[in-house]
Amino acid sequence: MKKTIIPKISALSCFFAFLIISGFLYFSGCVVIQDQAYVVRSSGNQVVQYLAESCDQLEIVKEKDVPDRSLGSGDFSILSWNIHKGSEDGFHSDLKDLSQNVDLLLLQEAALSEELENWLGLDFNKWLLAVAFEKQGTKIGIMAASKASSLSYCAFQEPEPLFVIPKMILVSTYPLSGSGRRLLVVNAHMVNFTVTSEVVRKQLAEVAEIIKKHDGPVIVAGDFNTWNSDRESVVNGAMERLKLQPVAFNPDNRSMFMNRTVDGIFYRELEVIGSYSHKVESSDHNPLEVHFRLAKR
Repeated sequence: MKKTIIPKISALSCFFAFLIISGFLYFSGCVVIQDQAYVVRSSGNQVVQYLAESCDQLEIVKEKDVPDRSLGSGDFSILSWNIHKGSEDGFHSDLKDLSQNVDLLLLQEAALSEELENWLGLDFNKWLLAVAFEKQGTKIGIMAASKASSLSYCAFQEPEPLFVIPKMILVSTYPLSGSGRRLLVVNAHMVNFTVTSEVVRKQLAEVAEIIKKHDGPVIVAGDFNTWNSDRESVVNGAMERLKLQPVAFNPDNRSMFMNRTVDGIFYRELEVIGSYSHKVESSDHNPLEVHFRLAKR
């Protein structure tokens, strides 16, 4: 009897096949991608769209409005969350509950729906959205939203090799009250659909150049897509060279992909007062909440 040989299929091959099929189904609709990164900004009373300035000019690109509020240097909090475009049941309820004690929202895969925009207008009306693409008229990207206006901002993009849809990095700075110091915040969504980590290295190199020029506290947060040991090593190594520490979570409820955590928060010149990883059903990622205070020099 002739034997039938069934080739072995690795877990990684299955993972990429799933991603390719899922991506094709999602992006088969009307998707618009711009050649250049651009940012949609709300200053509280109007929403304006800008081409993203070069991050080389971060200290020059200033908000036109003088900030009417600052983040507290003694105690401020952030929530970092890949919200899966807010498409799951219970998302808006979870976002409202989780943000009650938060000063700065850092969202990945944020879809600027009418409902989200209206909610932001109530408590987080100073927001920036670095747009990755538009689908059926809805802008989707990464967002920084706060009660305080940013002092400056920039964004850059890196296309996914398989889908061309870019992953975005949004950089913004905020005043810390009573300190005369500025907080640099990097909201990152790293390229995902590659076997090697070379594109991730490129994104991190751009982030590193920005951080090296900043004299003051720094937060780097987001979805790092560290689903294998190489990617994890590249991200952790880059953060260590920049003297950024990872926030620890206990218990650690961060979402796992390929048996590895993919979301994280790194910081320097700050002290962690409390850190929480919340379990939710309204996204495929669990949100991370951290309370900081400015470290003494």
